[in-house]
Amino acid sequence: MGIRSITVLALVLLSFLSAPLSAQRDTKICLYYFYGMGCSACARVEPYIGQLEQKCAQLEVHRFEIYGNRTNLLHLNRYFDKYEVPQDQRIIPAVFISNSYLTGDKQISEHLEERVVPLLETGCPCSSLEGEVKELTALSLLVVTLENTQSWDF
Repeated sequence: MGIRSITVLALVLLSFLSAPLSAQRDTKICLYYFYGMGCSACARVEPYIGQLEQKCAQLEVHRFEIYGNRTNLLHLNRYFDKYEVPQDQRIIPAVFISNSYLTGDKQISEHLEERVVPLLETGCPCSSLEGEVKELTALSLLVVTLENTQSWDF
């Protein structure tokens, strides 16, 4: 075998060996964080989540403010339902990661990192809620009302 063949063989072997390492580096961890502007518990958690984000480059935090955004509030309620969060734990701040959730500043501050660390090697898929959250807007309410009044006999 010539030098050229050995070089090609070595490059092929290196590419196979480095593939798992590069896949590991590209593994993302999706975290969904729901908070409210002016919420004191949320304000205590935000720096902690920011530090965790800096510490774990793979952590992808999706933030949803719920006080000023009704769609985000509807998303939060759908997450609460999907994760079967008991009514007494349906508070903010709330985080959803992998197949688990944490609510309240104390739970998040004490347990979030231990939920993230095992996912550094495996990652976790971004959860999704099937279907879109649909709101009844003023326009759609008007259309529904007009359609219903057309069938009335005066």
